[in-house]
Amino acid sequence: METWQVFLLGFLTLDLAGGVVANFTEGTNLFYKNSPGKRYFFIAIHVLQPPLLYFTFSDPANMLPLLMITIYAVIAMLIINRIREYYKQRIMGAFLLVMGLSIVFIAPFSQPLLLHLVFLYLIKLLLAFAVRWE
Repeated sequence: METWQVFLLGFLTLDLAGGVVANFTEGTNLFYKNSPGKRYFFIAIHVLQPPLLYFTFSDPANMLPLLMITIYAVIAMLIINRIREYYKQRIMGAFLLVMGLSIVFIAPFSQPLLLHLVFLYLIKLLLAFAVRWE
């Protein structure tokens, strides 16, 4: 990997891992609680992470799996976001996370590290962020 790829990979790894932890906190839940616009902006901005992962690893074999995961994650977050009962969000979030991880297991990613980063991406977005932990 070139130097810029290592830095981008480090940034993405910290963002994904930190986001998993941060999105489970009460502060994050309170920040997004009464603002659907902020929630949708957060969802929209995270469409950018898979393309950044693609450019970091620079392998055309990863393009279609990353595109599939991105589309799946956005649709899953929108579904979870529409559910008003928090306990139902947890069930749907866990279900959609397991489905997403199953897709990742069968997707032809070319590097094991990328596979693990996609796991973090799905956990961060589907379970930690989309579900309102109250």
